[in-house]
Amino acid sequence: MHDNEELALRRTVEVLVEAFPVLGERHVSERVAEVLARFEGARVRVYVPVLVAREARAVLAADTATVTVDGQGARTTATVPRQREPEALDG
Repeated sequence: MHDNEELALRRTVEVLVEAFPVLGERHVSERVAEVLARFEGARVRVYVPVLVAREARAVLAADTATVTVDGQGARTTATVPRQREPEALDG
């Protein structure tokens, strides 16, 4: 990985942590790393950070749920982490 790509990916994590603060930096970093792994064999690397950022944002959005609570004339909307399904065990 080149320095420019690494810098862009670090910035991607920072931006996504700001966009999804409820998920936390660790979760965001893990998801970005998972998405980045899909591009491991890419021969043209110049677009990898942009593609990773776009796909990671979609993955993180799927990891959250928006909940609206009505109570005594007040309406509150919050984004909360969505529970991930446990991985299926083979065997």
